[in-house]
Amino acid sequence: MASPSLSKEMKAVEIFIDDDDKAFIIPLPEVSSQDLVKIIEYCKQRRTAANAKDFDAEFAKALNNKELLSLIAAANYLNMADLLDLLSQCIVDRV
Repeated sequence: MASPSLSKEMKAVEIFIDDDDKAFIIPLPEVSSQDLVKIIEYCKQRRTAANAKDFDAEFAKALNNKELLSLIAAANYLNMADLLDLLSQCIVDRV
C-alpha cells in the first residue's frame, strides 16, 4: 500500500485521493503489480536519497530492457512525467 502523499506523485491516482487521505483501493488495470511495487519503491527511495540524480542513474541501470519498457508504459499510464523522462532517457542512452 502506498501512502496518500506518495500516491499523489502519480497524477493519474492523485485525482482519486480525498483531502482527508483515507485509504482505499484504486484500480490500475494497465499497471502490473510488479511494476507498481517498483514504482512505489523508486518514489520512496528517491525521496530519501542524498543525491537524486545518482539514485536515478543507479535505478535505471539496474533495469533490464523488458523491465524498462514495462515501467515506461506504467509511468505513462500513471502520468509520472519525471519517471517517464528518466526511463525514456535510459532507452536513448542504451541505443
